Amino acid sequence: MSEKINSLNLCVCMALADHGLGKDETAEILKIAKEIKVNFNVHNATDEINKRFSGDIDLAQDFYLGNITKDDFKFQAKEFVKRVALSER
Repeated sequence: MSEKINSLNLCVCMALADHGLGKDETAEILKIAKEIKVNFNVHNATDEINKRFSGDIDLAQDFYLGNITKDDFKFQAKEFVKRVALSER
């Protein structure tokens, strides 16, 4: 799994942290995916996280963050997560 995909999955985790994936959060994640030129389905990622981690968002975040090894991608992922957090209205 690429570091870009891991970053986007972290964004999905951020959106799910408040027990729901809102339209604004989904739109922001799709906007980020387009910016980094990745074909990404937010709803499939949500289903995968719920299935793979039994809804344990903390475990999912640890997993995806652990798969981002380069510092520049870690910094970028943090910025993306902030954007998703701030997108919710």
